Amino acid sequence: MARAMFSIILLLLSVGMYFLERYGYNDRPTLTHVGAILVTLAYLWVFLRDSQAVVMTSFFQIYYMLGMMLSAAIISFGTFMIEVGRFGTANGFFWVLLGYLVAGMEATRAGYNLAGRLRFTNGMMRPSDGLNKALIWAFTGVVLLMALYVFLRTGGPILQGVDRVTFWKTLAPAGTKILPSLVTQSFFFAAFYFLWIKRSEKSAGLPILILVSYVLAGIFVLGEKFSLFINFLNAWLFIMPAFFDNVRLTWRSVISGMSIIAVLLTYIAFTYMMKGSNADFVLVRAALQAQLLWSIFDNTDVIAVLPQNSACYLGCGPFQSGRDFISFTYLPTGLFYFYQEGGSTLSGFMPALSIMTMGSLLTLFLHLLISFTLGFVQRKTVITLGSGNLLLGFLSFKIHFAIVVTWYVATFAPLRGLIAAVFLTIVYAVIFPRRKTAPALVPDGNRRAVA
Repeated sequence: MARAMFSIILLLLSVGMYFLERYGYNDRPTLTHVGAILVTLAYLWVFLRDSQAVVMTSFFQIYYMLGMMLSAAIISFGTFMIEVGRFGTANGFFWVLLGYLVAGMEATRAGYNLAGRLRFTNGMMRPSDGLNKALIWAFTGVVLLMALYVFLRTGGPILQGVDRVTFWKTLAPAGTKILPSLVTQSFFFAAFYFLWIKRSEKSAGLPILILVSYVLAGIFVLGEKFSLFINFLNAWLFIMPAFFDNVRLTWRSVISGMSIIAVLLTYIAFTYMMKGSNADFVLVRAALQAQLLWSIFDNTDVIAVLPQNSACYLGCGPFQSGRDFISFTYLPTGLFYFYQEGGSTLSGFMPALSIMTMGSLLTLFLHLLISFTLGFVQRKTVITLGSGNLLLGFLSFKIHFAIVVTWYVATFAPLRGLIAAVFLTIVYAVIFPRRKTAPALVPDGNRRAVA
């Protein structure tokens, strides 16, 4: 009940403050935006107490929207956006993000709850525990051996003194350019292995070694900064509800999490300093996530309720994608082509690109529909993993992640993986018939609470 009331209040607040800010009645945007972020965090805390599994499996969506809101608050303060070359103002776009976060979370919860009542995947045969271990060792072993090979051959991007894009384009050994994708995807098995062993209260020495190896590979071999570890955390939190009913937040876990974030930020600042930038460039760059949405709402000609240029969401004219279309519209021409040649892209395309091309009404409808679908898939994935069906759970996770990336990153690159995952899921269902009862790795009601 508290969560529902909280969500209604925040939705009404987002609508009311949007119009007040658009018409210049918000004289203290920084104060109101910071206050709104704090209230949003309180809402998410209440949501976590009400539906813990929904929040944990929605980590990527929450992370994205909170990051956009923080960026929007910084821009509204009057920050100069170095890419679009404009000073920010409070034009109501912050409150749009608040509305999208709350509406999306409520739609996700509805989909999650519905999936719990539909049992069309329950009872499906699962691999034995021995086969699960063999699959985990095979996938993670091959990936880590490939990472070790790349490191021994080249030393990785950090020791080479180049950025990761240049390294993987020009210096990586032949046949290894797929490694960054393999590390990101196969971490799922490493996380599953550790949480499975922890739930079984067995020695976790090997799972911990695998986890540490993935972290080291991400830093020294892939040259990744923050994004890879967000994907790692997303997989970790997604799997946890399958094994543990109640994850209690303690001061120890909070301090540990903050320490990890501090180490990552220090590492990112160090890499920027190695390239000649100041350490505070991290904050400047983080403040630019919402610059495209600000640009949309600064240009009243492109704000429409109904679709205006729907085809341009996929790419139109000389632009091969909608991301190129909106980037060319708001970036200085020289910078746009410089980014094109260097392989760099902007961020924060959702919901800017969809509002610009499909209008506000259709964008909101699609966001609710996709959020509902994500919630449905999240519940089915948790149920599947909890039954010990690692293969089917991984395919379900792949489907979820592909939908998330397609919508939030505004790219259709994951579609082939999505289609493949759906096809393999259907094949699995045909080959392995359902059983009336299936031995569960973690039977309902037997998941442990963990601090």
